[in-house]
Amino acid sequence: MKVLKSIFGVLLLGVGMLACGQTAPESLPTAIPTVFLPPPTMVVAEIEPPPMDTMSPPPTFTPAEIATPVFVAPTPEPAAAAINITSPSDSSYLLTGSVVNVSGRGRVADGQRLVIQLVAINGYLLTQTTAPVESNLWQVDMTVPITITGAAQIQAQVQDVAGNVLQQDAVGVTLGANAAANPRYLELYRPVMHSKGVGGYYLFFDGYAGQPTGTIFIALYVDNCQTEAAATSFRVSSSSYWQGYLYIPNNLSGPGCAIARFGAPGADNWREAQIPIQLQKPDEEGAYAVYLFGPPHQTDLTGGSTVTFWGMAYNAADSQVIVTLLREDGVNLAQSSGTVNTFGYWEASLNIPTTYTGPAQAVITIAGPRPNDLAQAAITVTILPAPPEIEE
Repeated sequence: MKVLKSIFGVLLLGVGMLACGQTAPESLPTAIPTVFLPPPTMVVAEIEPPPMDTMSPPPTFTPAEIATPVFVAPTPEPAAAAINITSPSDSSYLLTGSVVNVSGRGRVADGQRLVIQLVAINGYLLTQTTAPVESNLWQVDMTVPITITGAAQIQAQVQDVAGNVLQQDAVGVTLGANAAANPRYLELYRPVMHSKGVGGYYLFFDGYAGQPTGTIFIALYVDNCQTEAAATSFRVSSSSYWQGYLYIPNNLSGPGCAIARFGAPGADNWREAQIPIQLQKPDEEGAYAVYLFGPPHQTDLTGGSTVTFWGMAYNAADSQVIVTLLREDGVNLAQSSGTVNTFGYWEASLNIPTTYTGPAQAVITIAGPRPNDLAQAAITVTILPAPPEIEE
C-alpha cells in the first residue's frame, strides 16, 4: 500500500503532463471546507472488484438516469418484418469462448434474412451468423470471441437482399474473461460501468492481465467510442493485477468509454476491455463524486488492526471524508475522517474494533462546498476475531 501511495503521489505531481493521444492501427475489426455531515446510514454498496487473486465476474454499477453510449448500428427502415430477442436477457453475463444460445420471435418475408451479431461498445463486429425462422420462432448458437471483455450488445436484424436493415432488436450484455479456458485475457475492474469522470482529475484504472504483450494502453473515447480523447500506456512484466491513472481533459462532457488493451487491434495477441462511463466538465452541475480504491470489496478486516482507506474525490478539495464502519443492523462500530487534497486524493485510517465479528459495511461519505454536494460509496467487509495477544 505504501508503494502504491508513493506512486500515486509522484503521479499527481506530474498533473501538468497530459496523456498523449494515439492513432488506432489500421487493422481494426469491422466497425459497425469541513462541513457537518448527517449521520451515515446503511447504503447499497457500490460493487467493487473481487479479491485480486480470484476471477469472479467483474463488477457493475448503474446509477439512475445516466446516459449511455449509443451503439453504432444501421437505422431500421419501415418494412413488413418484425423481430425480438427473448434470450439471453438484458444485462446477461457471458464468458468469452462460451457458446450462447440466442433465440426469439420474428417475421421474415421472402428475400429477407435474420442476422445475429455480437457488437462491442465501440462498434467492433465481434461475430455474426444467420438464423433460420420457423413458425415465427428462431434460435442460433453463437460463440463469444475471446478478444474483448466489458460492455457489448447482441443485435438481431432483419435484412433485405441488399443488406439494408428493415427491423432490429438488441439486448445489452457483459462479456467476462474465462481465464481457465483462455489464459490470455484482459479485464477491467475499475472504472465500473457508468461511473463518473470529471475533467481536471484522474480516472483510476485497474484490472488483471493474463499473458500480456508487455504494454497496457488505457484511454478515454467519446463520440460513441469512436474518438480518442486521452490516452497513456505503461509496461507490465507478466500476468498480474495492474493499476493506472489517466488525466481527464476539462472539455469532455457526456457519454464516453474507458478502454484498456494490449496487443495491436486485430492481431492474435490483442485483448481489450471496454466500459461505458459518464464524463463531466468540472463546472457542470453534478460534477461531484467520491470513490474508494482500497481496501477492495469483500475484504477481511482483523479486529484490533488499523486499516487505511483511500480513494479519489472530484471537485472536493479540502472537503472532509468520513469513513464509518457499520454493523448489518446499522449500529456504528467505528469512524474516522480524512481530508481531500488539491488533486482529489484522500485517505483515512480506521481502528477496527475487537468487540464485534462478522459482516459489516464501510461507508464513505463526503459533502462539498455547494448545496446537494453529498456523495457516498460503500463496500462490504468481514470483521475477523482479534489475535489472542490483542484480545488479552
